Amino acid sequence: LLDLDAKGKGTLQGLSFSRINAKTLSGQVSASGQLKWTDGITVKSKVAAKGIQLDKFWPDIQLQPNGNAAVDFNLMPEADNDWQLAIYDIDVGADFKGYPLTLQGKLTLDQDLYWNLDGFSLSRGNDPVKLDGIINEQFKHAAEIDIKALTP
Repeated sequence: LLDLDAKGKGTLQGLSFSRINAKTLSGQVSASGQLKWTDGITVKSKVAAKGIQLDKFWPDIQLQPNGNAAVDFNLMPEADNDWQLAIYDIDVGADFKGYPLTLQGKLTLDQDLYWNLDGFSLSRGNDPVKLDGIINEQFKHAAEIDIKALTP
């Protein structure tokens, strides 16, 4: 189900991976990045997926994503274990039951479950939904929806 190949090096301060390749679900996920644990835990990585068929494991999910993104994570023990996850340079395409989808932009999430969306868009063909703003208990956001056709 999973064929994993990795190349990296480590020190007492962290790990650095020049390559992590995983073959799974009839496709491949590749990544490179760094993990440091000297001042909290910091992860910086770039991830790419190609040919993944999610329905091989989850039959109800008819989605085949391809693309890449950068993923950063910070855990800060000196700040009450506050953490932040950032996913940016998102450029993912997928086929969903024969419909082309595109996901782009940037999002961040923190320990308070505050989402920050920046240029985040999901498009089906020429029909985009674009989101910018903060999703928290006040739900401040701006959205733009441009639907040219409701049929494929």
